[in-house]
Amino acid sequence: MIQLMSSLRMLKPHQEFQVIFYGDRPTTMILKGGRKQIYRANLRNIDNAEDELANVPLGGGTDHLLALEAALKLDPEVVYFLTDGQDASHTNSDLKSLLSQNKSNARIHVIEFAAGAPETRGITWLHRLANQTRGQYRRLQM
Repeated sequence: MIQLMSSLRMLKPHQEFQVIFYGDRPTTMILKGGRKQIYRANLRNIDNAEDELANVPLGGGTDHLLALEAALKLDPEVVYFLTDGQDASHTNSDLKSLLSQNKSNARIHVIEFAAGAPETRGITWLHRLANQTRGQYRRLQM
């Protein structure tokens, strides 16, 4: 969460943000007094986001597709998709369906937090997702 807050604090006040948490299903962050889906990156909203992030329960399953679909419904310019990468063995059909929902042509940057050595199976679904949306893929060793 420290890295996420650091990233939010780097946003300019004219920029907008939203955080979607997911396990078995996505949950969109709602800030104090807020009803909007996307928030301006002003100091009040960033501080409120920090309070919300401190109370997020971790755990549960992993449904990448539902979380990404929820993000794309917001018509973003950029998505930063942070994942532990577990259960990321989706098909080309899953990827094609997801890309068809990217109406705003958002870049999707994938940051995978992983333990152990990188898999040797070649390009993963997460790599293809980033590449096909003009995003970048990064794997961070935990």
